[in-house]
Amino acid sequence: FHSRGLKTWAEQDARIGEFLTLDDEDRQMIIRAANEAMDSSLDRMLEIGAELNRWFLNSRFNYMSYPATLDLERREPTAAELTELKKYIDNSQANIDHELVDLHGKGTIAAFNPDSKKLEIDKALALLDIPEFNSVESKEFQIFIDDIFTIGKKYKDNMSKAFAINSRQEEFDRNTLERDELQKTFKAFSEDLIIEEIYYNKLFQVEPIETENSDSSSIDSGLKLDKFKQQGYLSIEMAI
Repeated sequence: FHSRGLKTWAEQDARIGEFLTLDDEDRQMIIRAANEAMDSSLDRMLEIGAELNRWFLNSRFNYMSYPATLDLERREPTAAELTELKKYIDNSQANIDHELVDLHGKGTIAAFNPDSKKLEIDKALALLDIPEFNSVESKEFQIFIDDIFTIGKKYKDNMSKAFAINSRQEEFDRNTLERDELQKTFKAFSEDLIIEEIYYNKLFQVEPIETENSDSSSIDSGLKLDKFKQQGYLSIEMAI
């Protein structure tokens, strides 16, 4: 990203107007720094640009990430588990380089690295009860993996998270069968996979759950309220 490109990226959320995925303070900081860079000498512009790029690289787990995280007991995947996961990854048609990494504590299962231009995928996905590749049950999981890559490609194309989510909603509106298959996968892994509430609501047209100042008696007893709800995440069981 150069300064002007970062400014344009930072302003995308506000243009959507429906919801914001970029923190207001971060947005104002990016726009202010980008404006200063464009009005400065070449040396100062390069200095500010380098600082912005370092900030952006460190913020990728918030702003260039797949809107889901794992909630399972982590361990090192076995070679066989990784091999099964890689079959799905290698079968994905998205045109983006990738690498399997440890994303423990990053709050996401995948993030686009703007420095390496690679999609970083949490190797702990291999710990899920993945269907055997090319089995009857494998189609739904493949759509899930494809969704991870598709969103990663949108980040590579300089979309903000809000734009990427809106774009996926439009694509799924044109392909409701694929959206239904993705929802089945989210349901199947509801114990281990937690989806960001914004993404789930947008894709499946779920009304947002009111949490602030809510009385516990007004919430369906079947809802699973957990720590992730405080962070804008939604356990699948809460929306189904």
